[in-house]
Amino acid sequence: MNLLDKIEIWKDTLNIREPEIVRELTSEQVAKIAVYQEKWRNIALSITPCDRIQIKSIIQETCDTLKKPFPNLIFCDSPASLSYYLLPKKRTWEFRLYMLWDRLERQLQRQIAQHLWLKLSLHYFKETARFWELVTTEQETLQKTPKLRFINLGSTFARASLYDYCISVLKCRHNLETWMLFQSLVQACSWFGGYENTFLIVDRPQILSVDEEYRLHGEGKPALQFRDGFSLYAYHGVKLPERYGKLFPSQWQSQWLLSEENVELRRVLLQGIGYARLCVELQAEKLDEWQEYSLLRINSTIDIEPIYLLKMICPSTGYCHALRVPPQMTSARGAIAWVNWDIDPEEFSIQS
Repeated sequence: MNLLDKIEIWKDTLNIREPEIVRELTSEQVAKIAVYQEKWRNIALSITPCDRIQIKSIIQETCDTLKKPFPNLIFCDSPASLSYYLLPKKRTWEFRLYMLWDRLERQLQRQIAQHLWLKLSLHYFKETARFWELVTTEQETLQKTPKLRFINLGSTFARASLYDYCISVLKCRHNLETWMLFQSLVQACSWFGGYENTFLIVDRPQILSVDEEYRLHGEGKPALQFRDGFSLYAYHGVKLPERYGKLFPSQWQSQWLLSEENVELRRVLLQGIGYARLCVELQAEKLDEWQEYSLLRINSTIDIEPIYLLKMICPSTGYCHALRVPPQMTSARGAIAWVNWDIDPEEFSIQS
């Protein structure tokens, strides 16, 4: 009898079985993915200040579980203040193999097929952590420490969301104490990590504003602001310089497009200003007209290709509508047909 046979007999004697591996998801399990995304997304959006006494208690329990001495705790008001404590040649606890979540993750991962674990991981990390991505690429912070680029503030929420789904929906076996400690710590603060004898904790922001797709977004105010004043302006997930972000889009000026060199910022300015204002403020050239429609061209290099607009003045309200059309358009009538899926304007009423 070889060693493997002896091990199997020993397992049978002790009634030990390897956990069943989840290889595919049922339709009900797939539907639950969004439920746990939403749960942890709401936790990640919290702006309630951290309870430092509660966090100390959780870390003490965590250290007892990991059999590690209680570390030196440093509470940071924002990622900017966090940057002062990041050491250039040491990796943080976020990367250490003895971390609390490493034990939990290895246990859960053994119960899920590799292809399915990878798919779930990519899904949860993409959806849950993305609105934090701009924070650690903030230029002001990176100038203080480029290493902050490698800290993903959203990773703890993404992990908690993934683990919660695996435990609650897929019924994966796990160490209850480890899971309770990990989720308690994630729920208590924005980000945590550190070195072997030091633990860093970032407090929650006092302002955190997102759009309907959970992208950082604020109009005329910071989309994200911490209690030490560190803030970030963003428009539908695109980081804005303060000179744009502190103003409402209705206050943005079309002339800014002529001097803005950043292509992505020009796209955001175009989106916020709108083509109706653009064609008036930049004195668009009229190429053709047909009834109340005009084909216009803006003679500037504010976008990758020339801007051609189909403009219509509503006869009853006087409101100006403008839609962008391909630069190949040569007539207003042709532009109308393009907007209406190649239906000739003579085939439908264009009167208000």
